[in-house]
Amino acid sequence: MHQPPPTGIKKYIISDLIAAYLGWLVFFVIRKSEVEHLPIDIHTYLKDDNFLYGGIAVSLYWLYIYALTNTYQSIYTKSRIAEILKTIVQSLLGCLFLSILVVLDDLVDNYKDYYYLMNVMILTHLIPTLFFRIAWLFSAKSDIKTGRIKFPTLIIGNHPDIAEIYNDAKTLQPLQGISVESIWTNLKNIHVEIPTEEYIITELETKLRSSHYTHVILALSKEEKDQLSTYISLIDDTGIKIKVIPELHESLTSHTKISNPLGAPLIDINTDVMTPWQISVKKILDITISVLAVTILLPLLVVIAILIKRNSPGPILYKQERIGQYGKPFTIYKFRSMYVNAEAGGPQLSKTGDDRTTTIGQFIRKYRIDELPQFFNVLKGDMSLVGPRPERKFFADQIIQKTPEYKFIYKMLPGITSWGMVRFGYASSVDEMITRMRYDLMYVNNFSLLMDFRILIYTVMTIIKGKGL
Repeated sequence: MHQPPPTGIKKYIISDLIAAYLGWLVFFVIRKSEVEHLPIDIHTYLKDDNFLYGGIAVSLYWLYIYALTNTYQSIYTKSRIAEILKTIVQSLLGCLFLSILVVLDDLVDNYKDYYYLMNVMILTHLIPTLFFRIAWLFSAKSDIKTGRIKFPTLIIGNHPDIAEIYNDAKTLQPLQGISVESIWTNLKNIHVEIPTEEYIITELETKLRSSHYTHVILALSKEEKDQLSTYISLIDDTGIKIKVIPELHESLTSHTKISNPLGAPLIDINTDVMTPWQISVKKILDITISVLAVTILLPLLVVIAILIKRNSPGPILYKQERIGQYGKPFTIYKFRSMYVNAEAGGPQLSKTGDDRTTTIGQFIRKYRIDELPQFFNVLKGDMSLVGPRPERKFFADQIIQKTPEYKFIYKMLPGITSWGMVRFGYASSVDEMITRMRYDLMYVNNFSLLMDFRILIYTVMTIIKGKGL
């Protein structure tokens, strides 16, 4: 099974936190010694909560700013010049706001001290941050150039010049890490030094899911151009990055960009339903709200767990495999609302008045309390607060057979709540699941953060009214 390409994001985040913390410590010392005219005394600083704990708060503040401005993307695709300029702008604007919170209440001898402190804050933050980032970016470029980092790539299609396309793509390895390892084509007598293999388009998705490729280059013939959207849809469902040759650009309606203006050009296909900043904000909101919810609702979670345990024998939590983003399975957590072995006869959908439901189960389903453990799914990164309803593979396969467009919802993380759950509720048959799914498709096609807030509000209203069932 293919793995996501390496990104280097974790070390970028760690170095940003270290830089922010070090910058704060230096700023704190300069602030005390140069403006407040106090002697430099490390023992005194260590007794001041603003020295150590303030540094932690400031570091988290910067992490929030960087996530909000979509900084944490793969370091192997970043432009060094663009990243330096972006870091400078982030530091200037971030320090401007931070100085309002930190500096303006200081007692100073002259108003010029405020400007001095602001400049010190910018420099003490910007210099270590730039140092670490530039180091990582040059390291990333070196890893790509020397071949330590490669992105296993596959060329697919029957373009008559596919051998030349392969030779052009080879020039991208020292620039972008693109390493073409195989060609899937139905053409004969292709003179290349890598393996070639025939393929059938209907089997493409299955074969790609079991492969190790991180990128695919589409090199389709004129006869195949009408199927371009089909190819993109099939490949996109696997989470593999897609590039196309320039002559296919005019056939595309999605967002595209030139990946390398200096060498053999390929065009990146962007099939995301959210912009990078929307992804960042949505992720931040997911984590923030989930942490707050778990903290505030912890007493309720404990009470519900006790009631479930006393009401009927069996585990407190019910674990079930669902299909998530890019069609990958994950384990969903719910409070158990049914008797043990409720599905001994095979997968079944619940319905109103279901005799498999326990007494406490009827109550927690009515107010959707059984869904609360899914906040831990959100913290794990398997789910979002709002997104399409995740289904079991048994039912998802049946839905896909009747409505293939259902697979489009796999482009987003599934949600604890969804537009379909708000407008339709629980489904008791596959046909009802399809009806509910259409609302989720509308959500994916028309995503906005405002819509997320609306769905959350409607969900709270549904819970308060006890209309969960």
